[in-house]
Amino acid sequence: MAGKLDPSVIKAIKRAWGLTDKNIVIESSEKLSNLDKGQLTGKNRTITFIPSKGLQRIFAGNIGGTCIDSIEEDFAKGKFENITSYSLVLDEGKTTERFAGAFLVIETETENKEPTLVIRSNNPSENLFSMVDGDSLIKNILDQVKSIANKRGIKHVTVPVSDCGRSSSNREVISQFYKTNFSNNPKLGLVKNKETEFNGYPIWNKNGKDAVVEI
Repeated sequence: MAGKLDPSVIKAIKRAWGLTDKNIVIESSEKLSNLDKGQLTGKNRTITFIPSKGLQRIFAGNIGGTCIDSIEEDFAKGKFENITSYSLVLDEGKTTERFAGAFLVIETETENKEPTLVIRSNNPSENLFSMVDGDSLIKNILDQVKSIANKRGIKHVTVPVSDCGRSSSNREVISQFYKTNFSNNPKLGLVKNKETEFNGYPIWNKNGKDAVVEI
């Protein structure tokens, strides 16, 4: 569901749900290629992260194009209260504005009761990777969550290092990025609850296929 948005839609959602946003600028693949040639021309694309525990969280599966759309009813009923969705909006405020994927952030604790954020179902839209540099996009998503954790005094930020199509992402490029960069990072056991077993993936189990690591 990555279609063009009426400019009033996001504003209305923000008003209705009391949302805030955070802008990041991602250099396009074209610009990175030009920089390799010593050229400084090329354009930037702005991606806005919009957090929600309301309407957009309900449709996070559709926005991200993932299987979590099967639990829309649970989100609509207010279940999984410690999960926040982040919608990615490309070119907000322009005629090219559109949803460009979504990811989830779970607020939980380690098995030692230390506050932790887990980035789950990290699913920018497939065509976004043809518009921007993939590694820069992934790093900016992770840095956004690290910034939130830092402001709130949360010590740990984690991701599941799993195969594509499981708890980490439905995007092979993200699954491989995690494996390449984080496979040797320390695994953390989490408390076992409905959020850490969300959608059937036991990310709490540090010995399982969906174990999380600190980033």
